[in-house]
Formats: sequence, structure tokens, C-alpha cells
Amino acid sequence: MPAVPPAQIARLHVESLYRLGRAGRITEIREPYPPPPPRFFLFRGSGQIISLVSQELTSTLADQLFALAATEAPEASVAPAHVTDYRALLNAHRPIEREYSGPSLYLPAASDTPDGAVAIDSGNRDLLLPHFPEEARDFEARRPIYAIVEDGVAVALCFSARYFGPATPAGVFTTEPYRGRGYAGRLVGAWAAEVARLGSIPLYGTTWDNAASRAIAARLGARTLGADFWIR
Repeated sequence: MPAVPPAQIARLHVESLYRLGRAGRITEIREPYPPPPPRFFLFRGSGQIISLVSQELTSTLADQLFALAATEAPEASVAPAHVTDYRALLNAHRPIEREYSGPSLYLPAASDTPDGAVAIDSGNRDLLLPHFPEEARDFEARRPIYAIVEDGVAVALCFSARYFGPATPAGVFTTEPYRGRGYAGRLVGAWAAEVARLGSIPLYGTTWDNAASRAIAARLGARTLGADFWIR
């Protein structure tokens, strides 16, 4: 795959998350059964600022949020400079339901499939049913999928968290009894290798306070694109 500048990967990262309408309006999350999108999204990093708002916001509120976002520093950090203002504006519109903040990364050096990572296809997708029924239902939209199989079923999973495209974000989960065994890192490595082989850029995101997830990214050689922040 030819080298892609981080600034371009950052834009692909944002496009992998949301379907966009006019003037930076989020119309939908790129998932098979999407929940309501954030009312405000902010990316900082790779020399740029990208701000988006939900199509449900008024033009006045959208303009206020965009104006604040334009004065942010285009560098990744734990909290945006105007986080208090974003919260106040959106809380006045409607009580805040959820907030997210974390680094966005990509995996430029995907490795070969590690031992124990099982590729899930139409022939063995029933392995997902006991612990991952939604991923089994949305199998085609979540490919490629890799699992750790224990006791005859998938107990840990890495899959495409959004529809596969030029850049594709990872989703990873291990059922509680099987955590702490290093499964997540093995699966993300296997998934990223396959995503890269198929011509897409493997993306990885987590929250600032998730030390275990950030350690997985570091072990896999992930590179930071910037920081995501959003409010629903």
C-alpha cells in the first residue's frame, strides 16, 4: 500500500465514523443499526482541526460550536481548550447524554496473523452466537473478523467497527472470564494485517483513561493521528 500522509488518514478516519451531509453536518453513524450520532464532534491532530455537528442542531448553535472549534490548537491533548463552553452550549440545547474523549491512531506496520487468531467466515460464523450475537447478525458489515476460540465458541473478537472503506476502525472485545490473557492484542494484530492486505488503512481508537487498550496500541506500533472528542 502506498504511503498516505497522516493528515489524509485523519480525514479518512473521520469519514469512516460518520456519514456527512452539507456544511459539516453528521447525518448518521456508519454502523448497521446506528444509534443517534454525537451532536458535536471535534478532531485535533495531524496539523488540522475537524469539527462536525449533528443535523438536528440549529444553524445558530452550530455556528457557535464551529467558531469555538476554529480557535482550538491543532494538536492532540486530553481535553479541548473549550470543553466547558461546548458542554454549556449543548446542555442548554438538551441535557448531555454521553461524552467521549480519546486518542485516534492507525497501524502502519500490520503483522502476520498471530497464532490462535481464527478468521471468521460464513462456514464458522456460528462460533459467534453465544457471546457475540450482534456481530453474527451483522457478519457481512463487520468483516474481516478474527476470534479467539475457547471451549468451542468465540470468547474474544476483533472486527470492523464501521463499514469497511479506505480506512477502517477496529472494534475489539473480550468476554470477562477470558480477560488478561493477551487476546485483544493478538486479535487486533491479525485484523489489522488482513485489513491492510485488502487495501484499507487499519484504525484504532480508545479513551484516554483506558490504559490497557492504549498499551495494546503501543505494542502494535500504532501511530497517533490526533484526538477525538464528542458530546451526544
